[in-house]
Amino acid sequence: MSLIVEPDAGKARLLVSFGGRDMRIGTIYKYEFFNFLKTHFPDTNRHFHMDRQNAMYHLGIRGETTSVDETVRYLADKIRGYEHVVFLGVSSGGYAAILFGSLLGVQAVLAFIPQTRLYEARPEYDDRYLDLLPVLHPETRYVLVADATETGAFHHRSHCDRLASHPGVEVIEKERVSLRAMRADGELRRLLHGVLFPEKK
Repeated sequence: MSLIVEPDAGKARLLVSFGGRDMRIGTIYKYEFFNFLKTHFPDTNRHFHMDRQNAMYHLGIRGETTSVDETVRYLADKIRGYEHVVFLGVSSGGYAAILFGSLLGVQAVLAFIPQTRLYEARPEYDDRYLDLLPVLHPETRYVLVADATETGAFHHRSHCDRLASHPGVEVIEKERVSLRAMRADGELRRLLHGVLFPEKK
């Protein structure tokens, strides 16, 4: 499922967000997140995609695509013409943001507690993309937010640390990653501003 908001076709920036398994952006509902973006980044167009099949986006975006390759072509068409494109996601959505952002060579990826290695092979997974390290794009900037207190394999900070050797990767470690708390204290806005407007300090 996709939600496309492009109020002004002439805007130069686009933020593409990928929901996690709970179909949200880190417990923030998609419309709530869209309102946050509309308020703070009115000059940026925005798309939101969800993986209703819970297959790490390997089975595509329901109603639009059925595979990673089809999704790449679909997204390539959607981002065409923009000067600056940022992919964002949390958890499995973070995996998708890194995967598709890398394959498309977007300007920046912002991922919170992402998975970067799928250790359990499943029939629905495309074996080419079980590990995201080999697909990282040399010209894409990656900002990864890791949770220092998370001990479970799915969100362990090692998923971020294993990509840290790539020159385009910055890992930010937090005691606990909560997008609601980061929204409340202004950190989410600052991080988004940093990847959307890297030329403005």
